[in-house]
Amino acid sequence: MSELPTGWAWTELDEVCTSITDGDHQPPPQVPAGIPFLVIGNIREQRLNFTNCRYVSPEYFESLKPIRRPRRGDVLYSLVGSYGIPVLVKDDAPFCVQRHIGILRPSPEISAAFLAFILSSHEIFDQATRYATGTAQLTVPLSGLRRIRIPLPPCMEQDRIVAAIEEQLSRLDAGVAALERVRLNLKRMRAAALAELETSAARAAPFRSLAEITEFIVDGDHNPPRRTVPGIPYLTAKHVKRGQISVKGATYISQEDFTRISRRYIPRAGDVLVTCVGTLGEIAIVPEGLTFAADRNLAAMRPGSAVRPRYLEAVLRSPRQQRVLTAGFGATAQPHLYLRDLRNLIVPLPSIEDQEELLVRLDEQLSIADRLEAEIEASMQRTHGLRLSVLAAAFSGKLVPQDPTAEPGSVILARIAAERASSNGHRRTRSRKPRAPREEVKA
Repeated sequence: MSELPTGWAWTELDEVCTSITDGDHQPPPQVPAGIPFLVIGNIREQRLNFTNCRYVSPEYFESLKPIRRPRRGDVLYSLVGSYGIPVLVKDDAPFCVQRHIGILRPSPEISAAFLAFILSSHEIFDQATRYATGTAQLTVPLSGLRRIRIPLPPCMEQDRIVAAIEEQLSRLDAGVAALERVRLNLKRMRAAALAELETSAARAAPFRSLAEITEFIVDGDHNPPRRTVPGIPYLTAKHVKRGQISVKGATYISQEDFTRISRRYIPRAGDVLVTCVGTLGEIAIVPEGLTFAADRNLAAMRPGSAVRPRYLEAVLRSPRQQRVLTAGFGATAQPHLYLRDLRNLIVPLPSIEDQEELLVRLDEQLSIADRLEAEIEASMQRTHGLRLSVLAAAFSGKLVPQDPTAEPGSVILARIAAERASSNGHRRTRSRKPRAPREEVKA
């Protein structure tokens, strides 16, 4: 965004907003019900999600300054961690936000919807990234947010741009919804294939408990060790998802602690892991070459000679077994699957030859689902690219035609500045030229 169409003007967010602030910096007292208090997790995909939100009392809400109480037409902007997500406030229902969420109140001369869309563009995100600071979590300071530069078209063109973006994105959203429906059908297809495997195995095979067909079933470490960097990956239930074990986001422990923990359990290729605290019933096989330590939220079983690891994994992922596993047996603060109940779980146990035949048929069915899943993912990526292209075209003046007779953006900015100058000094008018974001220092 360097050269602008005729009638457009560069400006900074601080020049076109009557206020830019964030939520209250004091942790509010929470109540069981009241005024919603939103955190970063309640901002997803440019929408406000009030599910599982926190609440504050009406008295606390009223104690906040008006500029810290979002209202219709404000634009929220995530500042910490998953920063750079804008959300347009579209109704008058009261709520407040934590300090990690910015609150932008655009001037009446500016379309709030236009501002929300332009803040979601890739170019604006790049500017926010240049201003972001921090190590553990990047944070966009309010000072940086205020200095972000945006292109400002004439008022009527702002409205036409918003209408064109909404039309284009609604089509893309419809395509994404269709892909999600196909993805859901693929999930059902996989479940049906796993159910068929278990049903076929159960027709002629005896049932055995997991304790009878495994060498052992044990959970991980019960004494969380001190974390180090670098070290051995220390995995929890969140690292086992969709049949895979991932060390992404894992913490690390020392070799000394790993040696101590290994007295309880040493992972080996072919072991089957089951998540047993919190999220229950995720299943994965330990692959070759992966060294890690497991905490108590993971249970590990080592298949005996009468059962193939792949068969054991598949039968435990079948819908019937998943209903048992995910129901949980423990009545604690969070869902819990006790080892004794896992050991008593019964599964059909056909011969090794029959297990291998069942797995061949299962792989044939799952390979079709995997191929379709890859095609869906590629389509999703293309849709994301098209979304960015629509926004880039919109904010470079290429999405809608320009009207040469329209009031230019520079006149709008001059009027906003004049209104501020006459508002008893409520906002200081700045005469300096807009500053470009600082360049990244290259090593």
